[in-house]
Amino acid sequence: MARANFSGAYGHNLQIEIVSDWNKPNIEGNYSIVNVQVRLIANGYAALWGAGGKTLTINVGGVSKQVSIDASISQGQTKGIYAEDFRVPHNSDGTKSVYITARLDINQGNYGWGAVGINVPLSNIARASTGSAVNGVIGQPITLNISRHSNLFKHSIWVRFGNYDKKIAGDNIDTSYTWTPEMSMCNEIPDASTGRGTLTYITYNNDREIGRNTQPVTLSVPDNIKPTLTSLTLTETNGVVKGLLSGNNFLQIMSNIQVTFNGATGVYGSSIKGYRAEIVNKNLATNSNNGMLGMMDFNGSATIRASVFDSRGRQSDTKDITINIIEYFSPVLSFTAFRTRENPNIIQVVRNAKIAPISLAGKQKNVMSLNFKVSQLGSNQFTNDNSSASGTFTTQSALTNSAANLAGNYRADKSFDVVGVISDKFTSVEFKTPTITSEDVIIGYDKDGHVGIGKIPELGKSGSLDAAGDIYARGARLGFYGTFTETIYSIDNALTAGIYTFNNGCEGQPNGIKGRGYLQVIVAGGSNDSPTHNNWDNWIWQTYSNTFGQVFERYKVNNAGWTPWLAPGVNQFYPIGSIYQSTEATNPATFMGGVWERFGNGRVLVCVDEADADFNTANKTGGEKTHTLTIDEMPSHSHRQYVSANNGNDSIRRDWSSDGASKAYDQGMNTGAAGGDKPHNNLQPYITIYRWRRTA
Repeated sequence: MARANFSGAYGHNLQIEIVSDWNKPNIEGNYSIVNVQVRLIANGYAALWGAGGKTLTINVGGVSKQVSIDASISQGQTKGIYAEDFRVPHNSDGTKSVYITARLDINQGNYGWGAVGINVPLSNIARASTGSAVNGVIGQPITLNISRHSNLFKHSIWVRFGNYDKKIAGDNIDTSYTWTPEMSMCNEIPDASTGRGTLTYITYNNDREIGRNTQPVTLSVPDNIKPTLTSLTLTETNGVVKGLLSGNNFLQIMSNIQVTFNGATGVYGSSIKGYRAEIVNKNLATNSNNGMLGMMDFNGSATIRASVFDSRGRQSDTKDITINIIEYFSPVLSFTAFRTRENPNIIQVVRNAKIAPISLAGKQKNVMSLNFKVSQLGSNQFTNDNSSASGTFTTQSALTNSAANLAGNYRADKSFDVVGVISDKFTSVEFKTPTITSEDVIIGYDKDGHVGIGKIPELGKSGSLDAAGDIYARGARLGFYGTFTETIYSIDNALTAGIYTFNNGCEGQPNGIKGRGYLQVIVAGGSNDSPTHNNWDNWIWQTYSNTFGQVFERYKVNNAGWTPWLAPGVNQFYPIGSIYQSTEATNPATFMGGVWERFGNGRVLVCVDEADADFNTANKTGGEKTHTLTIDEMPSHSHRQYVSANNGNDSIRRDWSSDGASKAYDQGMNTGAAGGDKPHNNLQPYITIYRWRRTA
């Protein structure tokens, strides 16, 4: 209840009163019926006659209404002039407080207007219950808890998860429900292991819905839901091996296994996105269906392990297959050749040969073929020698110190080169012995001025020395050298000691160079002391020099690969990690060899200083090309400040910082700004170069 006096000369004798005696809540509708009454109260001095048709304005919670009333009243009378019930909606949480006002305009007999207001707190209306959020696993029970505001409330629960939209609990749930998400819900997240949706808790009172509460639901696919792989098919891609071996037997080096994944399927909507097969602990693998595992440089038993991956990132159970890799190596041949004492025109060879037998079920699958060919020294025209020294061996994989005579008639006064060729089902290898010299003599000479030491002279122009053995000078053996006039057309094929010339059409020149020059070849070591590198047990050096003034070196040890071409001394003067600088853009690899990368582009070099954290290790970077100064970085300075006035003596102007006052006050203003607020150039005087760093 609230009262207020009227305005006007007599208004203090008359009051307007507003009363809200009761209200009734409606739970389902979330509103209250609010009763509003308005009265006039006159004291012993107030009286009004003929005051009908006066406007009364009622406002309930912002809703306004005007009615016409009779304001006539007698002395000491209390008169009800208005009463009505209003429907007032509550807030969504069921709370509400309503402000009610009444204004009556009399404007008669020295009575003006009167207005009064009252705030009426309404009883809270219990609203929709609150359910729990969910984080669970599909197919496993989940407890849903509901916090309700009235014991009379019942609930139903709906879930929306992707396209899954379903009522999971009826209309009579109290405060708890155990829900097991259907496994079919996994179909809604085919590309993820976890998905999100909503749970809607619907609250009922007397079978009428009074509100809804929505909570997030996060569901995961169970760990045991993963793609499947039925089996693997292993296919030999080397046709020759395929003709020799069967089953899960494969050949070292020669085999390259193709893996086919059979029955790879996703589950609950997922699709197969990845494949993986590997030879366990051998660093060989493929990541594609029908992919190949690569060359297997080992032998014995091994395990191929495979699995597939689906669009959820889940991996299937692995499938293991045990395979057998049968040993294989390239054919090996060495032999010695010499004239027989019984007949110097007959050459005998003592053979040491070996191939990989490739045995399966006790049977040799590989075949060893051995052939010899002979050329008179200097002619380079080789002819096959069809003798018992040659042959095909289907059950034998090795010969050890096996002697056989060649079939040809090789004159004792001539020298001959003998080459043996061994081959198997896959590979062919040649081996050349030292030249079979002419019949033994101590010293021989001919009419053309040739001199032979330990042999009949055959080689070289007039005045040449043709020695069967080594030549020594001052106690040191001279190396093997070919003629200076011999031109070669492939650097890689120059495997016999000598000095050779080449032109710009010669293949294999260092770093793609096309030039003219000479190549020096040195061969050392080996059980046969051969001038030719045998790719087995001797060393070879090549020194390349061209007319551009470029010199490169490389070497090869036994059956290892060639070292990279390098300029002489580059490892001493430019070891790996060194810096090379030039005003030319040419990569130093083209004239020094090695591997180089551009280094420090757009940067200057600073020496390492272990005592300075900014420079204490190599390859640290820092600094700025431009820099904008901060306030802390600017030097201390001041600005002159002036005050404008209509008059005054400018001789008494004083700078604020030195006016001698005991206190300083903030004037609330700044001096005028100057400057462009741009970064300044931080560069030292410079000149640009090309810089490279050696990495290999």
